[in-house]
Amino acid sequence: MMERPTLAISAGEPSGIGPELCAMLAVRHAERPFDARLVVLGDRELLAQRAARIGLAPRYAPFDAASFAPSGGVVEVWHQPLAAPVTDIVRQGPRSCAVSPMCRPSRSE
Repeated sequence: MMERPTLAISAGEPSGIGPELCAMLAVRHAERPFDARLVVLGDRELLAQRAARIGLAPRYAPFDAASFAPSGGVVEVWHQPLAAPVTDIVRQGPRSCAVSPMCRPSRSE
């Protein structure tokens, strides 16, 4: 039996769309499994919260490098705890411009 490759997937910026994309990938993997072991690197609580926010319930399992990949289209999570709380920039509205000057509205002269 040939061993499947392992793919490490970064959950990306915690306040970005990466956690939601990981949830969509995990749901797709449960429906039609990829021929690979999928391991998401990210905070497991954040991944679960963001999946719930978009109405998904992906099947995540803790990653264990010493064990075989789980069967049944389960995506493993290599838990990387957040260093600081996540700030949702979308909810900050105009204040988010203090974070990123690129989001400031342009002024017509």
